[in-house]
Amino acid sequence: MDPGSATASESVLHVGWIGLGSQGGPMARVLARSGVPVQLWARNATALEGFGDTPATTSPTSLDLLRESDVVVLVVRSDDDVLQILFGGWRPGATGASVGAPPIASMKPGSIVVIHSTVHPETVREIEQVAADHGVGVVDAPVSGGGHTAEDKSLLVMTAGDPEVVAKVKPLFEQYSNLIPYLGPTGSAQNAKIINNLLLTANMGVAESAFAIAKQLGVDPESLKVVLSNGSGRSYGVNMVGGENWDRAPAAAVAGPLLQKDARLLLALTNEADGGVAFAAAESALNSMGLPI
Repeated sequence: MDPGSATASESVLHVGWIGLGSQGGPMARVLARSGVPVQLWARNATALEGFGDTPATTSPTSLDLLRESDVVVLVVRSDDDVLQILFGGWRPGATGASVGAPPIASMKPGSIVVIHSTVHPETVREIEQVAADHGVGVVDAPVSGGGHTAEDKSLLVMTAGDPEVVAKVKPLFEQYSNLIPYLGPTGSAQNAKIINNLLLTANMGVAESAFAIAKQLGVDPESLKVVLSNGSGRSYGVNMVGGENWDRAPAAAVAGPLLQKDARLLLALTNEADGGVAFAAAESALNSMGLPI
């Protein structure tokens, strides 16, 4: 990207934000309250209702938001959601006058797309290739930690892509994150996030097995939870599994489908029929939630 072609102010970046769910909503609220100009768009207008006490403004359409923003941040659920916003019905290699230009072509030269969603690494690389043709930068930046961590600025933001482009949006990330590692070329951050989520799922499976053993041995599960949450065997999976009365329903309804998606992504990326110990443990947890890999 030619720095001389950028139209965005060096000091104030106007951010367009799409994705106001349990993860993206708190992040957008924190950023809006930090003094950064934030414009919102949501397919479901009710998602905008929680921003009345912030300076954030709204856009009538996603295309208007793309046109008017210096930085467009996406925190949507899937590859298809990301591609629909940036490409619409268009796909690289399509021909014919009726196809038209993709929505991303309407963005200002020098602007940047930030992908906080967890998607296939090739999806981000495809977007970057198309974006470059229009003078638009792309930052691969999936997140980990949940919406509540954005509020106390402890969210983890993994980054990848052109270091100069990443550096331009890093001050935005610092409003809701205190850990922003750089992983390398575009796609590297998505790879890291998918591996992270596989390990989380595996830890849940191992923790469930550990609590089953504890029951056989007569160890109080609530007391064991304290031990496993603080001892050398601690993991985030222990807190998700809980103690004696772990209810799988909340995890299955909220986190389960996303963890299932990411486990399938990693299987596709590694081309392994046998995913090894981590896959086996992750599969155990997902099976318990009725969500097989």
